[in-house]
Amino acid sequence: MPRRKKEEDSNGKDNSGFPDKYKKHLSSEWMESSESKSNDELKKNVVQYEQAISMAEKDREGDPKLNALKEQAITLKKEIEDADPYKLSIQELQAQIKYAVHILAQRGDA
Repeated sequence: MPRRKKEEDSNGKDNSGFPDKYKKHLSSEWMESSESKSNDELKKNVVQYEQAISMAEKDREGDPKLNALKEQAITLKKEIEDADPYKLSIQELQAQIKYAVHILAQRGDA
């Protein structure tokens, strides 16, 4: 039996109106629990979640291992670009194509 396709609108939302890109991170139990909370409880939770995000971002910025890996990634990317034997030839060929097309356009043949 084929699976039933869930109904979505053009914005990637299901019938509840909540975007799927966020919904996929939440359990149905958590959503049901949140729906049963009062407005004051939800507002309090929003503040708590914002504070937790702020703390996580500060921890991420101060993480020496993560920062070392980011620096290593930047260095490796630069080394790859510098060592790429094809990059210059491809760029040169692209420039030659563009110049040839430019000349043809000047001559009215493009």
